[in-house]
Amino acid sequence: LRDKALAEMTPDRVADVFGPKVTGLSVLLEATKEDPIQVIALFSSIAARAGNAGQSAYAAANEVLNKVAAAESHRRGDWCRVRSYNW
Repeated sequence: LRDKALAEMTPDRVADVFGPKVTGLSVLLEATKEDPIQVIALFSSIAARAGNAGQSAYAAANEVLNKVAAAESHRRGDWCRVRSYNW
């Protein structure tokens, strides 16, 4: 875990948290943008909405997944269901 208070976060720590979720998702969506995918399931966290102490970067990364899911659902249209599950 890379948990730290917001005042103690560095750009490298934020990148360590964002990389796997946000950059990884971006790469996958770009690689599949022309594929006839019918379902895209993203695994976010309730921390995106409720937050946890010391997890501001994690919460923000998960909220990015939620917003990207909404945008990607609109972009891909009715033929692809895009969901972000906050657990």
